[in-house]
Amino acid sequence: MCSNAYTNQVQKGGETILSSGGDKRNGGMSNKSAGGTKNGKMNENLKRVRKLSNMTESLSKSVLDGVGIMSGSVMAPVFKSQPGQAFLKMLPGEVLLASLDAVNKVFEAAEAAEKQTLSATSQAATRMVSNRYGEEAGEATEHVFATAGHAANTAWNVTKIRKAINPASSAAAKGALKNAAKTNTSVRY
Repeated sequence: MCSNAYTNQVQKGGETILSSGGDKRNGGMSNKSAGGTKNGKMNENLKRVRKLSNMTESLSKSVLDGVGIMSGSVMAPVFKSQPGQAFLKMLPGEVLLASLDAVNKVFEAAEAAEKQTLSATSQAATRMVSNRYGEEAGEATEHVFATAGHAANTAWNVTKIRKAINPASSAAAKGALKNAAKTNTSVRY
C-alpha cells in the first residue's frame, strides 16, 4: 500500500516536472554533443553491463529454484516422520511455523514493494532525462536503472537462498527455535 502511494507520487512529480520543463527545454544544454560516438560507446557498455546483471539475476533465480527443490525433498520426510508429526502437534511447533510463515510474507511484501518502487522511479527518471537531455541520455538512464533492478533482485535471491539453506539464520527463527527448545526439554521421542 505504501509503495502504491510512493509510485503515484513519483509519477505525479514526473508529470509536473515534464510539463513545467516544456518551455526551457534542455536547460541550455544541447541534445547533440560533440562526443556523439562517445555516448554511443557508453550506451553499448551500459547494455553489456545490463545483460551481465540480467544473467546474474537469472543464475541466482535458477540456484534458488534448485535449493527450493532440494530443501523441499529434505524437509518432507522430516515432517512426515513420527517425531516431526509430534513436533508439529505441539503448540511451540505450530507457533514456530506460523511465525516463519509470517516473516516470509513480510519478506515477500518488501520485495514486491521494492520492485514496484524501482519500476516507477525508473520510468519517471527515464522520461525526464529523455525529454531534457535527449534519447541517448534517456537510454543510458534506462540501462542504469535496469542494472540496479537486476542487482536488487539478485540480492533478494541470494537472501532467499541463504534462508532456504539455513532457516535458522533469520532473527525470528532463531528466537523461536531457542524458545521451542527451552520449553520442550522434557518431551522425549
